[in-house]
Order: sequence, then structure tokens, then C-alpha cells
Amino acid sequence: MYIKQLCVFLENSCGKLELLTEVLAKNDINLISMSISDTNDFGVVRLIVSDPNKAQDCLVRNGFASIVNDIMAVKIPHKPGSLNGLLRAFSQKGINVEYAYALTSGDNASILMKTSNDEIASKIIKEKYGFCEAEEIYNM
Repeated sequence: MYIKQLCVFLENSCGKLELLTEVLAKNDINLISMSISDTNDFGVVRLIVSDPNKAQDCLVRNGFASIVNDIMAVKIPHKPGSLNGLLRAFSQKGINVEYAYALTSGDNASILMKTSNDEIASKIIKEKYGFCEAEEIYNM
């Protein structure tokens, strides 16, 4: 149901993202999906990687502030209206999507998300869609 997400707090300046990805590459960690949100000075880089705990250790050793947390990885049919149906079901239960980003694999579409109520959201997801397995994602 949940997969591990690595959140890195990164200075918003030229070359910082390159340094982050260089640490991952040098440690044979595959970058599977990424989302960046920024402010003027800093940003949050959310990453799905092949080995989240190893990635965090490597990044911390190289001076990056980061945490690992759980996030839902939802399988969504790759057709018009699929995401809208899920979001409508959330809205009807008063659930807000705090953030989300995409992940695709072959013919399947998936969305990584954090909601205001993961317990109720996960029940809706189980009824209507399904979850990606962690190993399935980490081995992409």
C-alpha cells in the first residue's frame, strides 16, 4: 500500500540538483520518479528511488538534509477520466490531496500521493483501483 519516498531540502541555486543526482548515480541508486516544489531560496525534492534508505544515508553523508516517509502509490487506469473518478470519491469524503506526482510504467499509469486522510483514502483506492507494490516500483 505504501512505498518509501525520499524528501530532500535543497538550496534553490544552479548545480544543487546536479549534485544530488550525482550522489545517487555514484552510489548506483536508480531515480524512478521526482517532483520539485520551490520557494525563492529552497525547494523540496520528492524522490522515489530504488533504495530509499541507502539513498538517504548517501545524501546525508554528502551534506543534504533529507527524510524518508511513506506515500501511497495508486494504480490508475490509463484512460480519460480515471483520475477524476478517484478525486471525486475523495471529495465526497472530504479528503484533500496534499500533493501528488505521476509515475508511469508501460501501459499503466500510477500516481504517488499524500492525502489529508490516508486511512479513508486507502479504503477508496482499494475499492476502486489498487496499489502498486513497493518492489514493483523500486525495481523499475
